[in-house]
Amino acid sequence: MKRCVIWGTNACGRQMAVEAKYLGYEVLAFCSSNAHSEVIDGFPVLSPSELKEACARNEVDCIVLGMNRASYIQEVTQQISREFPANVQILEKTSLENDYLASVTQSLSYKWDINYDLQISEWVENLMSEVEYWVQEVANPRGEAHWDYEARMNNELFFGLTVPYQEERLDFTSALPSLEKALWDGAIVMDIGCGLAPLYGSRLPDFGQVKLFTIDPLAPFYNKINEKYSSRQTLRHSFGMFEFMANFFERNYSDAIIINNAMDHCIDPYKSLIECAYILKPGGKLFLFHRRAEALYEGYSGLHKWNLDFDKSDFLIWNNENAVNVSQELKDILQVNVVHSSLSTPRENQILIVEITKTRDFQLEEFIDISQERIQLASVIENIMSLAASNLDYLEIQKG
Repeated sequence: MKRCVIWGTNACGRQMAVEAKYLGYEVLAFCSSNAHSEVIDGFPVLSPSELKEACARNEVDCIVLGMNRASYIQEVTQQISREFPANVQILEKTSLENDYLASVTQSLSYKWDINYDLQISEWVENLMSEVEYWVQEVANPRGEAHWDYEARMNNELFFGLTVPYQEERLDFTSALPSLEKALWDGAIVMDIGCGLAPLYGSRLPDFGQVKLFTIDPLAPFYNKINEKYSSRQTLRHSFGMFEFMANFFERNYSDAIIINNAMDHCIDPYKSLIECAYILKPGGKLFLFHRRAEALYEGYSGLHKWNLDFDKSDFLIWNNENAVNVSQELKDILQVNVVHSSLSTPRENQILIVEITKTRDFQLEEFIDISQERIQLASVIENIMSLAASNLDYLEIQKG
């Protein structure tokens, strides 16, 4: 059994410890340059100098890099190569997580029993961190991804940004020909979970124009942010929640739906997929563009709670508590085609493209207990009101 230390104590590092232990490594400790004699998940946290001493005593066989940011990986790798014994092996995320994914997807227990109270509570709790990211890193002129914000806000062409997620180096261009065939002048297209600024404009290459709806649960926030940071005042997103999309649009309404890196944020992605299919016309297309197993990659942090994944040619959604084979469960109403990166692709660049065709009309009640929606919606409202109440601290409340 190889003895390892995980370098990194954030959500990604803690997830790497789980994966290493699952794969048979003996996890000894975490390492952090900010170590202060603390313990995380039952493991001590060493400083780099303490780890170097442990390696010199041959107490450590390998160091697992528990981080995602390329600059951090490079910095730590250089430090280990420069200061640590030459026999210490460095394990990066790609090799370890690929092995973990290969094993886990073969041993999933397929059940779907969402704890809605817990999922809704965690979802609401993390909403403002998502808003904060879009403000600080994207809308703010000093943000790392502000260049992408400008490109999106100035784009009017549907295929004007031909490589979605350029900032993350994820190439979805292989899906564009199929997507282009699904569009025509006047087609109703929905970009659900569009974020602060959509990847797509409404103008087609042949000078036609689609009727584009940009929809997001955080639309009220995004509209306010765009009012402040963008000169394109005509862009207004509509509010809508994946899980209750059938309450916002009629059955068989849309010709095409696009979801970019958003379904892993859902309270219930399986129900969300059914609701989206319900408002799609028979023969219509639903395209999912995501990093493979995004929640795992992000250490289940923030809104990243679900993994969109594959097993051979089947489309899977899973996390540590639930799993569903979408291709098999919905084969009577949907035709599902999965395309994914080679496993030799670095983990941060591994993508999953799912092209879904609605093959027949259906009633929502065939798959969803409608009576539960009132309870679920009430829970969403209660949690959002609790969030709003928690922000009253800045007000001076005086007795009358």
